[in-house]
Amino acid sequence: IDIILDEQSTHKVAETDKAIMVSPFNAYKPVGEHRTCKKTVVVRKKSGRKMKWVDQPFKEHEVDDIGSIAPVPNDDMLCLQVGPTVGAVVTSRRTSEPNGGEVTLISSAMAETFVQQLEKRMVEESNDIEFEIINRKIIGMHGRYLPSTPEAKVTRTRDGNIGNFIWAFGATRMMNPYTTEIKEYNSNSISALIIASANILNLAPETAPADYEIMMKNLNPITNAVRNINKPTIVLGIGIQAEFANIEEIKRIKLYDHQVTFMNQIAERSTGKSVSVRGEFTETACINAGVENCISLGCPSLSISRSPNLGQVLETKWNNVEANLKSGQSMRLGITLPAITPVDDPKYQKIVGMLFSLCEAHDCYFIMQARYDRPQLLKYAGDRINKEKILYFNEEVDGWFEFIRTLDFVVSTRIHGGMAGISNEVPTVIIPTDLRILELINAMVLPHISFEDAIGKDFTSLDEIMEAAGRDFTAFETNRRNRLKEYKRMLESIGVEMDPALIDIILDEQSTHKVAETDKAIMVSPFNAYKPVGEHRTCKKTVVVRKKSGRKMKWVDQPFKEHEVDDIGSIAPVPNDDMLCLQVGPTVGAVVTSRRTSEPNGGEVTLISSAMAETFVQQLEKRMVEESNDIEFEIINRKIIGMHGRYLPSTPEAKVTRTRDGNIGNFIWAFGATRMMNPYTTEIKEYNSNSISALIIASANILNLAPETAPADYEIMMKNLNPITNAVRNINKPTIVLGIGIQAEFANIEEIKRIKLYDHQVTFMNQIAERSTGKSVSVRGEFTETACINAGVENCISLGCPSLSISRSPNLGQVLETKWNNVEANLKSGQSMRLGITLPAITPVDDPKYQKIVGMLFSLCEAHDCYFIMQARYDRPQLLKYAGDRINKEKILYFNEEVDGWFEFIRTLDFVVSTRIHGGMAGISNEVPTVIIPTDLRILELINAMVLPHISFEDAIGKDFTSLDEIMEAAGRDFTAFETNRRNRLKEYKRMLESIGVEMDPALIDIILDE
Repeated sequence: IDIILDEQSTHKVAETDKAIMVSPFNAYKPVGEHRTCKKTVVVRKKSGRKMKWVDQPFKEHEVDDIGSIAPVPNDDMLCLQVGPTVGAVVTSRRTSEPNGGEVTLISSAMAETFVQQLEKRMVEESNDIEFEIINRKIIGMHGRYLPSTPEAKVTRTRDGNIGNFIWAFGATRMMNPYTTEIKEYNSNSISALIIASANILNLAPETAPADYEIMMKNLNPITNAVRNINKPTIVLGIGIQAEFANIEEIKRIKLYDHQVTFMNQIAERSTGKSVSVRGEFTETACINAGVENCISLGCPSLSISRSPNLGQVLETKWNNVEANLKSGQSMRLGITLPAITPVDDPKYQKIVGMLFSLCEAHDCYFIMQARYDRPQLLKYAGDRINKEKILYFNEEVDGWFEFIRTLDFVVSTRIHGGMAGISNEVPTVIIPTDLRILELINAMVLPHISFEDAIGKDFTSLDEIMEAAGRDFTAFETNRRNRLKEYKRMLESIGVEMDPALIDIILDEQSTHKVAETDKAIMVSPFNAYKPVGEHRTCKKTVVVRKKSGRKMKWVDQPFKEHEVDDIGSIAPVPNDDMLCLQVGPTVGAVVTSRRTSEPNGGEVTLISSAMAETFVQQLEKRMVEESNDIEFEIINRKIIGMHGRYLPSTPEAKVTRTRDGNIGNFIWAFGATRMMNPYTTEIKEYNSNSISALIIASANILNLAPETAPADYEIMMKNLNPITNAVRNINKPTIVLGIGIQAEFANIEEIKRIKLYDHQVTFMNQIAERSTGKSVSVRGEFTETACINAGVENCISLGCPSLSISRSPNLGQVLETKWNNVEANLKSGQSMRLGITLPAITPVDDPKYQKIVGMLFSLCEAHDCYFIMQARYDRPQLLKYAGDRINKEKILYFNEEVDGWFEFIRTLDFVVSTRIHGGMAGISNEVPTVIIPTDLRILELINAMVLPHISFEDAIGKDFTSLDEIMEAAGRDFTAFETNRRNRLKEYKRMLESIGVEMDPALIDIILDE
């Protein structure tokens, strides 16, 4: 201990005759070099707030060239990082000289001692300070932007498209240049690998076989390298290379097998979303091929600018240009030409003609990106163009960027020509000449006008183009920060730090969309999405708070005051309008604000706009992450889906519609299928509505397999199914099917094993498979699944009836078992029970089976108070014909308008005996112990699929049961197996919904997470 306490340590940094200083430097200066630190001490605030270089306590030693102190690049250098600035830690012997005498580097071996010095000087002032020592990381990178040495410039001149420089520059400079040394991707001693190659996914062998061959030859060696190097790996910014006729065609594309192999090799060496792709079209190709590690982030060039609020800067400059144009001023314009050949292509002529028209009033400079741009432009323009204003920066981006900053505005028909302007704070509009550029524009929320408008609206002035341009600089900036966060996550997943200047942008607290003004209070108002009755209210954006560990959360974990409201309509009078919500555990509340007043509830309460979602997350992070690092946040946009067979909210019109249904059991089925989805994030429309993004088919009885025995039924079913098949094909959105089953009569189980779907039914299933991933058709049970398998259909999965998802009980099996045992105990003590009974779907009334089973059910009523719940219109007349005066007609119930009254009544019962599946599920879903008697094999397959309490039909009519005790004793039941099966089924439903981008009801997710 005496040694530890000794103040005469031989490694003491600050001796009495020496001074510690820091020398800030640029890792990429002088030009052509890249200097890294062996160890870097990073100072941060625990609260996540920004820090500035002035917060560090040491004197600054100015140096023009760090090489004067550290002559060997990447040698032993200790650095200090505070905020976006990094400096070498140096020392000098104290002298009378102004700058302290000879300055030398402090060795990285002194990092721990240097931290001790920082702690003494900084922690005393603030307990919010923390320190981390980061060792230099040596990574391999395929597609890096090399420092501008003469050799690197020569290499770049060989590239046929200088737009690639912008892309590679953004990908390379995204990393912390002080803590990361970058080598060739096949170098020895690297600890991680980054693949940064934009165009390695060619999907058009039919139209461009030569290009496809080249791309395959390019990709396979990279795949092999990833496999052989076998280090943590991510991919930045790749995109599909293909020609498409329209958006609809793109939605069906998918990666080829060798490309999937590449993606899987990355997935094996990474965590989370590890492949950033250009946009939605490439992401679709991944999803359609079953690849799950892609994320749409646009182009890495979005990370080039270090402006704290680039969106605000661009908006200000855009407005300035508009003002200058109105006053008649001439602008300096940068123009890039379209990637269209040959020069006499009508599209080239039209678009370049439009661009040329701008130059009548403005000083135009044409920036070439490809070698063919200059000869094509000269062939088109002839003597009309000043050749000195045709520029080609084919050696490096530095000169390109330097020139761009002299311009007032950029009009670009190429993505990287546009990003050169945007990255250098020059207002820009992009005209996408193909769908690849369009996906990048969408992913990065860039100002643009459509190619159709550009060539069709005869623009002749810059004013017209700017007015027509789609732009939202606030959304651009919000999106930019979100993308930076994702890039940071990806880099950190392989142990690489992000450039501190980019981290500083993420941490920026001066966002233009700050939620919590000093005179306002944020509150949350929990509400039921289906209240008041007859309405369904959704949130435009929902912030979901989860634990990274997968554990459950409770509403009390959220940090805001709760504002109680009886009717959310009093705050949000228009359903499905702009509402921001918070979801924590199974509870969802609208995010509201009120001006601070002396009133108890804070004065007038108004909704916070969904545009404030990002800022609201920042508020949550400040209040929740400090308490737990296990917290994560996700913003979910409202999804508008189409649904065939949905359960409509209980309006008078919906009730009238339901009264026309011949079987009210269908209500239970549709209710379960509809309420399975998150009602706050999902707006449900008719399946043939416009603007839907996904489709759910929820129709139980569309598979009829018995034309010989019931040709009329078969005809009806075929007429019902074929229009649905056509609708799936025409709507062409991600699609799943919930709970369908075969309709057929079978003599025995052996006969069922040989059944298979008919051709038109297989066509339907295949249409679903083309628009989904994995098992996308949930079927009633093993018999229907057998019919699928025998017909070669592979996307069916047996999940039972969607009504299994109705109950929100955390442990329904346990509840039912407890109540079952209570009924048994009450029966033993001689108590009378309130019984619910449903009648069998057997006609006519004099059928011996009907007589036998109804006779058994009637025998139960001698000791108990029985209520007969009708499911079909013929149930009541058959029952009255059978029972005559033996039955009290007031106890014959028919809930033919909605499930609410049915469920409310069921909850008053002690036990249910049902010969129909949905009569049984009404009891089970409402925590009433139930036994089901399957009168046909369709009910039996559902019982098996859901592990429900039951007795066989043969036992029910053959064993002469006369008491409820006997039935309960004979019933097959396993409530533990039921609950395990229920949770497994819920997991599968969750997977299916998520496969089409739909969230599951949070109360059901809570059951899955239940520990």
